[in-house]
Amino acid sequence: MRPESKQVLDLAEEFLTDVATSFFDARCKLDAMLEAFEAAVSRLRRQAGHVAGAAVMLRTVLIDPSAAESLYRRLGVDPAPFAVSAEKGPIPQISVPSLWGRRRRYRSVVAEAYRHLAAAVSLYQDGPCETDASAEDDAHPVYYRLVAEMARQINDRIDIVNRNCVPSEMLQYVKQFDPAKVEREKITGAGGGGNGAINEELCYKPLDFDGLGLPIFPALPSPDQAREALRQTADTVYRVRPRAVARLLEDLKKGQANCRPASGPGARP
Repeated sequence: MRPESKQVLDLAEEFLTDVATSFFDARCKLDAMLEAFEAAVSRLRRQAGHVAGAAVMLRTVLIDPSAAESLYRRLGVDPAPFAVSAEKGPIPQISVPSLWGRRRRYRSVVAEAYRHLAAAVSLYQDGPCETDASAEDDAHPVYYRLVAEMARQINDRIDIVNRNCVPSEMLQYVKQFDPAKVEREKITGAGGGGNGAINEELCYKPLDFDGLGLPIFPALPSPDQAREALRQTADTVYRVRPRAVARLLEDLKKGQANCRPASGPGARP
């Protein structure tokens, strides 16, 4: 082999390596983005479960489902997403004040249940406040608007990769550096028939974000903005179902006592 022939082969090999690296790097980066997106969706579904659990608690303390629906409508909010939401998650604990009369205690319980729900919805839709230190350690917060934007950017990247990194075009480009193989394919008529199938098999499918079925919850008024509607709703339920309210407060107090850390000589530190 002449020295210049070996040099040409070495340069061709280096060039093809660069082409292949560029091709596979683009696909590897996109694969990593898709993996991160799937993990974010999984975490967001858990967040939706927290909203569902808080909504269940609010319906529970309002006793009558129609009272919960009436409250949402008083607040100018569609109740449907809270009635049919994601798989139920953990239900928040509600504390019952001990020094007030029963009516005021019930108002407090309803207000606290609403605070839990409003906070869960805000966290799910828009993420934590910048000053919120309760986020998972070493984990970026995940919320609906963020995941929707991730899907949009990934679909943009999918379009670029599908247009610029077409598998059949790369294979044809590589073949140019193997004249003997090109000549054989001309003689046998092989080499171009399977390109469409290759491209179809290896191309990326755009994400169908709406098809994921992630719930969308309407923004809720702040607890301060909702205070009067909460008071009116609590007073109506108390007037119509006083015995049910009394049982609810007793049950909540029992649950509160069961969750309270033990104290006394035999208690663990």
